Amino acid sequence: MSISFEGFTLDVERRELGQKSQLIAIGPQVFDVLVYLVKNRDRVVGKDELLDAVWGGRIVSLSTLGSHISAVRRAVGDNGDEQRLVRTIARKGFRFVGDVHETRAATERATPLLTTATEHDRLEYADKPSIAVLPFRNLSGDPQQEYFADGMVEEITTAIARIPWLFVVAPASSFTYRDKPVDLTQVARELGVRYLLEGSVRRAKNRVRISGKLIDTTNGAHLWAERFDAAFRNIFELQDRVASGVAGAIRSKLISAEISRAARKPAASLDAYDLYLRAIAEIRKPDLEGCEAALSLCGQALAIDPSCASAASLVGVVRAYQWTAGVPFTADEAAEALQLAQRAIETDNDPDVLARCGHTLAILGGAHVAAVSALEKATTLNPNSARVWGFSAAVNCYANRPDAAIIAAQQAMMRAVKPGATERAVAGRMTAAWLEAGCERGSYAPIVGSGINSTTLHYS
Repeated sequence: MSISFEGFTLDVERRELGQKSQLIAIGPQVFDVLVYLVKNRDRVVGKDELLDAVWGGRIVSLSTLGSHISAVRRAVGDNGDEQRLVRTIARKGFRFVGDVHETRAATERATPLLTTATEHDRLEYADKPSIAVLPFRNLSGDPQQEYFADGMVEEITTAIARIPWLFVVAPASSFTYRDKPVDLTQVARELGVRYLLEGSVRRAKNRVRISGKLIDTTNGAHLWAERFDAAFRNIFELQDRVASGVAGAIRSKLISAEISRAARKPAASLDAYDLYLRAIAEIRKPDLEGCEAALSLCGQALAIDPSCASAASLVGVVRAYQWTAGVPFTADEAAEALQLAQRAIETDNDPDVLARCGHTLAILGGAHVAAVSALEKATTLNPNSARVWGFSAAVNCYANRPDAAIIAAQQAMMRAVKPGATERAVAGRMTAAWLEAGCERGSYAPIVGSGINSTTLHYS
């Protein structure tokens, strides 16, 4: 079937979108969203229906759906302000409203509707970070231990699925590659992912070693590798601890990889998400030298996609940095950061967004009740994130809730992959909470260490 609208042509069988015989690069799920909306243009398509129809066995968030709607609009020359073709119906869903002409394809077609895609076009990865956890190899020499390896994959998949900006392929799809020699590039192509996590499990008597490796399949780079050694006692506790550690470790590696990816893209092809990633790179520069550039990039991202909650939340992060360092900014600029934070909290369930925005409400607006509520939701949505727990520790300190701040700081320190600036800052928050609670210095001194600035937290 070929579908035409406003100069665009959709070839459903060939999975091609074109305009004036020129092929338009479009991700596989973005294509599926567009086709589903066009085919059901006579009614409003609900969000849950669209998630079920397009992703099926995948674990995705509503923010992921929103980014795909934005990508659909960009592909067909639409945007969130005009909504000329894809209209958002508040609290209902989406509807395609363009004039459509359908043509049934002949049984055999002499020439393709559009020009043939290149190999690069065919190697379509999802247009946002995406990952599959492959079945872990059982190196124990005992087939009876397969259950533990499989359970480990299930737990890790569940843990990383809490990262809302990341596509995670369901284990049922990944397990089709069990006990098969695989080409990782081919697997990535078939599953539509950029990253693969593979690993192994080896058990000897009452000890177990779990190894993992994160691979960027677009270039073959090994981004992360680690092994976990533990006593084999409580199987569920062990699986949970390893899954939490893996999720926390690979999150930062994936962000760094995506930042590098965005930095290599031509400026003309940057979308809101790319601009947001570049903004993160700017705020990581020392001595606040990247703050103004980060604000500019966030502004550009929001101009492209006003619903980009990640970029909106980063504005408050920058202002918090500046406030902490004594860098002046106007009341209007503070009000803008607070408004963006409040709107993002109301419209997005990304735990990182909620954590950043809750912190902004607390530090710039003194809205402690709303801030604590946002952080409670964030830690519930992603209890594996040291960064989210660190924000919770800070916000609870501001809200004069030392007991909650201590618990949050302990959770953050437990999940820290390795000591760094963020962890030292969290320890500083814990110090302040202990003091607020009236505890003696001996109760908290061992975890603090030296060189801590208790008012500095790395927010990205």
